[in-house]
Amino acid sequence: MSKVRKAFEGIAKLESNGSNWAIFIHRVTSAGAALGKKYARIVNEDADHTDIDADADKELQHAISLLIPDTIYYHYLTIESTPKFLEQLQADFNVSNIITEARSISKLFTL
Repeated sequence: MSKVRKAFEGIAKLESNGSNWAIFIHRVTSAGAALGKKYARIVNEDADHTDIDADADKELQHAISLLIPDTIYYHYLTIESTPKFLEQLQADFNVSNIITEARSISKLFTL
């Protein structure tokens, strides 16, 4: 078993309704960071993703895909890189950011 698969082995699958999204994404990014710099750059949403190791990217995407129910993963089959994969998952499941953003915008207009 590869070190990547081993690092992701204990992470619980993402629930179909996304109810465990916050814990899921934290564990995924922590596991990627624990693997070293070349993997950490791939899972870090703020990192520059222009020059990432292609093999490491494929390993990570495969390991993460095993943690996602088939009914969800089916919608992401055409995404070819881990950063884009995580970005799309975050857009679909990170509801708290949408709520936080809406609150921030409403506060701007009430000041």
